[in-house]
Amino acid sequence: MSAKLSGAGRVDRGAGECYPATVSVLEVTDLGFGYTAEPLFRDATFRVNAGERVSLVAPNGAGKTTLLRLVAGELAADQGTVVVGKGTSIGFLRQSHELDRLMDGT
Repeated sequence: MSAKLSGAGRVDRGAGECYPATVSVLEVTDLGFGYTAEPLFRDATFRVNAGERVSLVAPNGAGKTTLLRLVAGELAADQGTVVVGKGTSIGFLRQSHELDRLMDGT
């Protein structure tokens, strides 16, 4: 994605969309989690700014769904913080086998 500064510290994302250059909608700092004594991940730190799009790409079992559950507040982290920006809502599309379980009530 290309972006350019558009005066007064704003970023022009194209198609008439401008956002303040530093507005963060999600900040994850030093996040760590594990289902066992061995951590699935630790010290995960990243920021998502307004207007950005994000994808998670990793092998099965790497912790993509777990990370999304932590960000959405469905799980509690072992360490670190998740800060969701004011007026921001978090949502994600569940995996098909999770949807099947929810529909079956199991």
